Amino acid sequence: MHNINKGDKLEIKLGTKTYKGFVHEYSEGGFVVAEVADSFEAAAVSMPKQCLISLFFDGGIINFEADFAAVCKQDNLVLARFKITLESEKIERREFLRCECSLPIRFALVDDITAVASETQEQRPKPLNEGTVKDIGGGGLRFVTNVEVENGDNIKFLLLLEGEYLIIVGKILHKYKVSMSQAKFQYRVVFIDILPADREKIIRFVFNEHQK
Repeated sequence: MHNINKGDKLEIKLGTKTYKGFVHEYSEGGFVVAEVADSFEAAAVSMPKQCLISLFFDGGIINFEADFAAVCKQDNLVLARFKITLESEKIERREFLRCECSLPIRFALVDDITAVASETQEQRPKPLNEGTVKDIGGGGLRFVTNVEVENGDNIKFLLLLEGEYLIIVGKILHKYKVSMSQAKFQYRVVFIDILPADREKIIRFVFNEHQK
């Protein structure tokens, strides 16, 4: 049971855009009604149905996969309603702190983990897929690539962070098509297998970036 109250902050990620707002009404495992800016109502016409909601409350942060249902005005407030489809693992506040970045990454499906594992041994039986991390935090990352994978796929990453390789397994939460010169797809990933020491390295990296 989460102690979520009216007025708690939230972020709504729809496609490549992020909208900030506040909780207006919440039913655990059911729906979220958010107070949003007027710009959200104008953009809602062309919005994709699936989205990711990050809800900030005293106990930490909860990520929800949700379907955008409707938007309306009530008492001079713009209210957007979302049906919760999947609740992700609760993430502590310090783990959720993220920063924008541009980090090289190599990856393979978990079924092909020998390719990633051997990379650290300077043995390359087959080339790894390449991409670029665009933002990262202790709980996950967002990256772009020309390679198509699917929502729900488990991916093993080889991430070069401050001169050191980290090997992390993550699950694809959302796939988006993008029009970028260096990439066709953008993915949001939640970490599902990461060494505590490696998570701490990422958290420290993010913290230091925010201090710059």
